[in-house]
Amino acid sequence: MSEDLQSQAIKDVTAAFARLDAFQYRHARVAVRAARHAIGWPAMKPVLDKFRWIDRQLSREVMNLFEVNKFGAEANELLCKICAESLTSDKQPSFEMTGPMIEPAVKMLEFSDDMPEAVLGSGRLADLCRKRMLSRFPIAFAWPAVLAAASPMVPSAPSDPNIVTVGDDLVTSLTALVGPVNCGKSQAIAHARALIGLPRELESEVKAGSAESLFRLLMASKKRGTLMPSLLIDVDEFAHFMKKGSIDNASMFPAFQSMFYKRHIEATLSGGFHVDLNCAITLIGGIVEDQFDELFGNESTGGLRDRFTFGLCPAGFEFLYEPFSGCRESFSPVVTRIDKDVYEMANAFKKKMGCGRVIELAIRAAHIAASCSGQTVLRAAECQDAIIAFTEYQMGVRKTLLPNEGLTNDAKMEIAIMNWLEKHAAKGELVPESLLHNALRKRIGNLGFGIVKFARNNLMAEGYIGYGPHPDGREYKCRKIMFYQLHRKRDE
Repeated sequence: MSEDLQSQAIKDVTAAFARLDAFQYRHARVAVRAARHAIGWPAMKPVLDKFRWIDRQLSREVMNLFEVNKFGAEANELLCKICAESLTSDKQPSFEMTGPMIEPAVKMLEFSDDMPEAVLGSGRLADLCRKRMLSRFPIAFAWPAVLAAASPMVPSAPSDPNIVTVGDDLVTSLTALVGPVNCGKSQAIAHARALIGLPRELESEVKAGSAESLFRLLMASKKRGTLMPSLLIDVDEFAHFMKKGSIDNASMFPAFQSMFYKRHIEATLSGGFHVDLNCAITLIGGIVEDQFDELFGNESTGGLRDRFTFGLCPAGFEFLYEPFSGCRESFSPVVTRIDKDVYEMANAFKKKMGCGRVIELAIRAAHIAASCSGQTVLRAAECQDAIIAFTEYQMGVRKTLLPNEGLTNDAKMEIAIMNWLEKHAAKGELVPESLLHNALRKRIGNLGFGIVKFARNNLMAEGYIGYGPHPDGREYKCRKIMFYQLHRKRDE
């Protein structure tokens, strides 16, 4: 064995076991593999025995790399040098967690405020929302629900044969009210629909199992002469819609992504059934917050989630049921033209904040409000504050309502753990194992505790999290209470 090879092997293995002290298992594996041709199994076994208590799986994995003794006495001599540099003491390194401990009793949300009142702006629709909705619901529920309910009544501008336009001037939306069970999501939607008083032909509660079945239903309405240019579909709970759209090769999500910008729908279904529709569709429904990352999986990140308008139940809100009372309001929405300066303002803000498609949702909201208020032209001076406030809220709520893009079970669990820690313990607070497991109980119930251990080890190997006992922690049934700690975020 050459001296250069010996020297490099010493450095690699020394670095490998030094990194074990920081839970950098992945880097340790790389370094040990680099030295595998310089050290044999007899040399590695005594070293690994000292670290066996850390991670048996890792020990077995590394031991398998050194099954063949290639160097004999020469390897033993090299082992002495390695031990002299990397194992100067028999004392095991400490893996006890240090840092502030998170308080389990506190509701931990980075984004806990209600939608700001500035999103309402001025106008008749905003006044009605203030007077008849905000006494029962937070703005985050009331305003998106009112906008969605009013959107089918907004007339589209008549086409001019002398002017070439690209796309349709739509105000449709995919509106989801997100919150815990029994927080008033469905009631907010029901109150908004009753307040606006949509004609029956402009609303539906159909729960379609696929885009194809929905198209067939709409074609049947067209043949009866009851299909209108715009339609509000109240799906009640988005769980059904999202689960159907997540089926392999389902066309639900791509269809609604296209319908966000296009009124005209043309397709050929099985059996040669031809679909030719002109209908702008708005969806509204609720989502249980604990189920959000389960419903918004990998299939929804191709553009569908960007098209959603979210309203998140603010922390501390308690819903008290009360049936809708009073008469419905009458509206005469007008055709509203959006002035060029609105798009100039929006583009400037978009470049500054990097808000993506979210600002388009804000412009559509301002368009609906202006149309219901009788404004024929929407100018930047009249809607700038509302558009910016709406955009900033949607950007903030998207940092809280994170999708789970995992494809395999362990990837889904890893993302779920990281999402929770980045949301609730981003400053490195110690999180009791029981608290995090309880927060992820639905996903753990679906995938099993074995996946939790596997995902946790992967995240520790990559240096994202730490896992261990607290120095002053008490024992329970001969076992110290274990804690999670976020070491670094995924974007760092």
